[in-house]
Amino acid sequence: MNYDDAGFVLAFSALIPVLGIGLGLLAGLRGPQLPVVVIASGALLLLWLLFGARAVLGADASLSLSIYYGLMFSLTAVQLSPILPRAARARTGGWLVFVIVWALLAQLAIAAWTLNLVDGWLVASLGLLDFGGSSMLFIATASAGLACLLAQRSRGPIIAVATPRRAVATIIPLWLGFFALTVGSEAVPDEIAVDAAVNTLLAPLGGVVAWVVVERIRHHRVSIGGAVRGIFAGLVAVTPAADVLSPFWGCMLGLASGAVAAALAGPRGSVLGLLLTQFTAAALGCVFIGILGDGVGGLITGSWAQLGTQLFSIAVVAGFAFIIAGLVALAVGRVMASASRTRERPETVG
Repeated sequence: MNYDDAGFVLAFSALIPVLGIGLGLLAGLRGPQLPVVVIASGALLLLWLLFGARAVLGADASLSLSIYYGLMFSLTAVQLSPILPRAARARTGGWLVFVIVWALLAQLAIAAWTLNLVDGWLVASLGLLDFGGSSMLFIATASAGLACLLAQRSRGPIIAVATPRRAVATIIPLWLGFFALTVGSEAVPDEIAVDAAVNTLLAPLGGVVAWVVVERIRHHRVSIGGAVRGIFAGLVAVTPAADVLSPFWGCMLGLASGAVAAALAGPRGSVLGLLLTQFTAAALGCVFIGILGDGVGGLITGSWAQLGTQLFSIAVVAGFAFIIAGLVALAVGRVMASASRTRERPETVG
């Protein structure tokens, strides 16, 4: 890798952590939860150094520029942890255990399947196309969050209503972070990086327009929070497909993701609605590749094999992440409940 490529990677990887600020604001992350997220970030980065880098980059992985970029990339996945919902009754310790165990059992495996270009069975053997790692970053974490909510029998907490000032404070780091994640995934400053940059600018514009229109039709009003979630839907949707869609279809993807996500979301911004937005937008982006992707889409080439690969990969990643997260959440919940009952049990004097 030459110095120009190295500068490109380092510049964009340095911006990726900004995405965590936007995601935290979007998910309603508050002050008392910040130390928990910091602890989870440190633990998961250590897991990446010990296991993830070798799983994703192969047996020859060493602490090089590629590993540095991998650290920034994995930090993005860690920053999605605020979206993994936590019911009001869930304890901080239990949530930390859940995040770490799930990452060790599920997220590292999914990263190896979808990011290892040599040995990953989904990307190398089946031919999954996922430019920005959306399968690991968004489909897997959203599925885990939905499983966690199901285990808790909860819709998750209601996200605070966005004010104009908070909306601006959320949109700016979201857009910057996704721009760094998507464009930086190319790792070299070439035409594909330019295409990814254009699509990353256009898709969220389509998402916000579609969300606002659907929200107006369904609820007879337009909210600032809805506009922010529409931008989020467009950004998530374009992440896997930014390199293979023309600007027109990138904008259409934003419109489709915003409309579908708005139709599934409730009138109030709960964590459940945010997880559904994240999952549907990411899945729709992967599906668009198999339909309209340059050189691979069924409507472009006449072959629908790529669409089948994309759908199969979505099902595998979502199903695996959901099942593992559900089992881990139930196990951690029972252990924490048992420990709580033990502490509360009055001592018997013999």
